[in-house]
Amino acid sequence: MNTPFLPFRIPAISSRSDILAAATEAFADRGFEAASVRAICAAAGVNLAAINYHFGGKAALYREVVIRAYEASRSTPMPSLADHDSAEEALAGWIQWYVGRSVKVGLDPARRLLLREAAQPTTELDGVVQSVLHPVYRALEEIVRALLPEDIDARSLKLHCLAILGQCLVHRVCREMIDRLPVEPSIGPDDATAISELITTNARASLAAAWSNRPEESSA
Repeated sequence: MNTPFLPFRIPAISSRSDILAAATEAFADRGFEAASVRAICAAAGVNLAAINYHFGGKAALYREVVIRAYEASRSTPMPSLADHDSAEEALAGWIQWYVGRSVKVGLDPARRLLLREAAQPTTELDGVVQSVLHPVYRALEEIVRALLPEDIDARSLKLHCLAILGQCLVHRVCREMIDRLPVEPSIGPDDATAISELITTNARASLAAAWSNRPEESSA
């Protein structure tokens, strides 16, 4: 008597979350290329077909893992120009928010993955930039634009935004290097307020200079 064919079924409730957890750990430790589907499935305790079933492939899995990691780092709502009474207050609020996220980078897999992606970006970063990072940049740009002359050119606007963003990002991307500097005192999460205030002071001075450096209108 022939045994009836039973279609292969993959448990959908727990296996997806197990794969995401295992993949986050693997990608954080070994990177996208070196982390194998076989190793991820073994760590998650699922069949080799599970990644294709739930995510459509390794690249799609990586994209979701990275997006989830970025979204988790934005657990505190991002300040915007509309949230404050003035652009100056909005600038200080945005910088404080971003620095708070940057200096709190710890050793959990999601944050290690973000550090790896920042230092060694993959092709999947393009999608993350569009869906996650672009709105963050646009919020900063809106604030900075409100503090600059109305006729500011696009290049100058972008340079001002990147100058602010760079001062914030250094505390995430260069965290390991900063921690290893043989210079006292050490700078860490407890210094988030001081870091934010200094970056805000620098940004305000730079933006104010954009007004004072404008060429004087010639009189008739």
